[in-house]
Amino acid sequence: MGASVVRLELPPESPPPDNLIDILAGAAGSSFAQSIALLLLTALVTGLLVPRVKARMDVRHFAEQKDHEAKLTRQAEIIKEQVSLLKQFSDIAWKYHMTVLQVTYAKASGYRKEDFEAIWETYEATTWECVRDLRRTISHMSYLLSSDFYATLLKFNNMLVGNDELVTVLVESGGRDDTDWGTEHGRLYNEVSGEIDATIRRLAGEFRLAPLAQPSVLVKAG
Repeated sequence: MGASVVRLELPPESPPPDNLIDILAGAAGSSFAQSIALLLLTALVTGLLVPRVKARMDVRHFAEQKDHEAKLTRQAEIIKEQVSLLKQFSDIAWKYHMTVLQVTYAKASGYRKEDFEAIWETYEATTWECVRDLRRTISHMSYLLSSDFYATLLKFNNMLVGNDELVTVLVESGGRDDTDWGTEHGRLYNEVSGEIDATIRRLAGEFRLAPLAQPSVLVKAG
């Protein structure tokens, strides 16, 4: 038998250094190209989306700003109306009250008949206007008031009307002497005047109208 021949297979030869460099350079070039493409794509997407997103944000901000300005305008209008109604209420209430006080003062002071008749004629015309205007003003304020405070103003209106009716009855019936009229005048002047002031302050509080800040008083050293 002849001897068997053993063949040894050598591994493939490694590429020469020049070929390895080309392969690495090609790989690097491919990665660079991908990076450039990614950057270009990112820039394109950003260029398209950012203006759209910004535009939508600007529209939303503009809408919110307009809504805020509308609310401020409406609030300013309400405050202006509240101030006007408060002044109107105060003017009518005091006019009504002072007209009644003119009668009680004239009676307490013993005015002559002809002088008192002139005062009484003015009283009858003025008090009717005040009754009408005060009740109308309270009605105009109703939507700005709580139910409880609206009821408070109706009671206040009834108080003034009640004083008016009492004075009318006393004058037309010829009752009370000068001393009694003096007492009645003092009651109306003190109690009712204080109630008018208190009601006006409570109404301002109901409207949440803050008083103006008082200026500071500077005291010079002596």
